[in-house]
Amino acid sequence: APPLGIAIGPLDEVGGELAVQAWFLLHVIALMAACALMPLPTWVRLAVFGVTALSYGATRDLALGNVSVLLLLPLAIAWRWLDQPAGAAAQAVAMSVRPMLGVLLIWQLLRRRWRAVAWTIGSGLAIIALSLPFVGVGGYIDYFTVLRNLSGLSGEANNLDLSSTALALGADQSLSQAALLASYALGIAAIGLSLRRDREIGFVVTSTASLLLVPLLWDHYLAMLALPAALLAARGRRWGLVLPLLAWLPTPALPFVVIAAVWLPFLAREGSSAPARTGVHRASPAQGILPS
Repeated sequence: APPLGIAIGPLDEVGGELAVQAWFLLHVIALMAACALMPLPTWVRLAVFGVTALSYGATRDLALGNVSVLLLLPLAIAWRWLDQPAGAAAQAVAMSVRPMLGVLLIWQLLRRRWRAVAWTIGSGLAIIALSLPFVGVGGYIDYFTVLRNLSGLSGEANNLDLSSTALALGADQSLSQAALLASYALGIAAIGLSLRRDREIGFVVTSTASLLLVPLLWDHYLAMLALPAALLAARGRRWGLVLPLLAWLPTPALPFVVIAAVWLPFLAREGSSAPARTGVHRASPAQGILPS
């Protein structure tokens, strides 16, 4: 994405082993900061950092030098300051790096959080405006052309989505297509159902469901399992901390791990995930839908 390309430009200028080490260190700092900023009790933040650091999704992302671990930071900020300008700006940053997270904007629209929608769109436009002097309009045209031309990804090497897994297990094309549609349906249904729960559950479910709404699931995307694990642990379901570690299971199991991570947050207790001493208002299910 053009904004990401601009942001990592200085590392390209440095080059060599120093740039590699700096990129690795940036991932570690981002993971620490993401866990520290999640609106959770201290023990949950520490536990989430531990299991995520040991998870396959995070270690794979570090090995590849990709951005899945880095994305946890803006998502944690968006969670902490949900429906506020800082959270909306962080959400726009995450969307600019991984477009599939644009489903969060749709979620805001469905919740009728008009101010949050305006802040998110405004932040996105600001990001584009700031990047235009560096990449020009042509940079964005090229980027969206690449996105538009992404097709036929089922069965591609290292694609772990449900459709590709079905093909790898010997299914024919029709069954593979049905698996792809089932993945979309499970993601959309989870987002719809989350509108009946409090806004934190909705945010985590929608963020994780973004993994089901595109025909592409790389293994490092599973770093995002830290979000549902954190929510579940903070809401009385401590067993949820195992979710990031399930990414070590054999490859055919991984799309089902993601599906479980999307739906298991519905078992979380209602209310705020923040420690009681912060005085954070505990929202009712209806407040997850209607403006306060």
